[in-house]
Amino acid sequence: MHNVVRGGFAHAAIFASRCEKGKRNSHRDDASHLSAANGRVTRLGADFGTSHFELMMSDEAELRREALRRFMDERGLKVYPWAKKAGISEGSIRNFLTGASSSLSADTLKKLARVAGVPVWALTGEEGGVPLVGYVGAGAEVLLVEGGETSELERVEAPPDADGTDIVAVRVKGDSMLPAIQDGWILYYQRSADGVPDDSLGKMCVVCTSDGRMFVKFLRRGYVPHRYNLLNATGSFREDVELLWASRVIWIRPN
Repeated sequence: MHNVVRGGFAHAAIFASRCEKGKRNSHRDDASHLSAANGRVTRLGADFGTSHFELMMSDEAELRREALRRFMDERGLKVYPWAKKAGISEGSIRNFLTGASSSLSADTLKKLARVAGVPVWALTGEEGGVPLVGYVGAGAEVLLVEGGETSELERVEAPPDADGTDIVAVRVKGDSMLPAIQDGWILYYQRSADGVPDDSLGKMCVVCTSDGRMFVKFLRRGYVPHRYNLLNATGSFREDVELLWASRVIWIRPN
């Protein structure tokens, strides 16, 4: 499950290395560590293969097409009246159903679901997925829906081989996480306990600071005990931040 995510957070690791390189002599060994992470990205490109990744995304799109066709057949829905009632382009639905486009936008799905009186997952066939609980906005800050992680905007596909029931997801909005993570991508993490586990160090994580704010950051040990350095893909960072908890990003789903 974790191989897919390496391609996402390794970029953050590389940028993190650049911003701290030379800052502390005690951290000189970081360059070799992050170079190794970069090597994993290169191997990932060779071993996993672009064509393999594209095939995986194509299969996912076809499953969604089949789910939408099945939903329309069961409800007796026709493209033109459904699109007109939802206030969207008829062509966007037809292009998706015929394979001319690979997806329907989140906004389009919401409008179609609203007029059909169903949740979005009913159109995509993703019931049993995980809750989307918020967005990642400016400064890579996580903004949860009202009600926090126990509420949800919609259900989204669960990570492959998901091994826990406490997995939630957030969708990136905007360009605050470029170039590592793009607008519309979905990040998954698991909330089960407070604290900062050792396996979160050196990883992209969702973190909660002592003032209750949440961010997606690359996590490093701080310069004083029980504090942590938070880095992002642009190279900016905050030093010696007190955290209530941190949870590794366990999967990244491209839009």
